[in-house]
Amino acid sequence: MRYFNLRRHPIARASSKKHDAGLNVLLASALKACDTALQMQRMEPIVKTANFPSLRVAPELREAAESVLESGESLSSFVAESVTLQIRQRRARRDFIERGLASRDAALENGEYYSAGDVLRDLDEVIAEAEARVAK
Repeated sequence: MRYFNLRRHPIARASSKKHDAGLNVLLASALKACDTALQMQRMEPIVKTANFPSLRVAPELREAAESVLESGESLSSFVAESVTLQIRQRRARRDFIERGLASRDAALENGEYYSAGDVLRDLDEVIAEAEARVAK
C-alpha cells in the first residue's frame, strides 16, 4: 500500500482558513477539472442493463431537480449521474480514511510525527508558491 505525505496533499493545503486566496485558486482549478470530466463523461455511451427501484420524493424535491437540468438532460440521466458521483465520493472518502489510518499506524510504528505548527508553516509555503504562480 502506498502512503502519501498529508502535508503535501491538496485537501490538506485547502484546510488553512487564513488563506482564502490560495483556497480560491485551488477550488477554481478543481471545479474546472470536475466540469471537464463531467462533460467528457456525458459524451461516453453508457450501457444500461439494470434498474434502480422506483423512488417516491416530495414534489418540491422533484421540482428542484428539474430546475437545475441542463439543456438536453433528462431527470433520469441527472439521477444516474448523481448516484455515480455519490459512489465516487463515498469511495474516495473511504479510501482517504483508510490511508489516514494506515498513516497513523505507520507513525505509531516509526515514531515520525509532525506538529501542527510545522504543518501550517508548510501549508503557508505551498499557498505562497501557488499565489506566486497565479500572479505571474
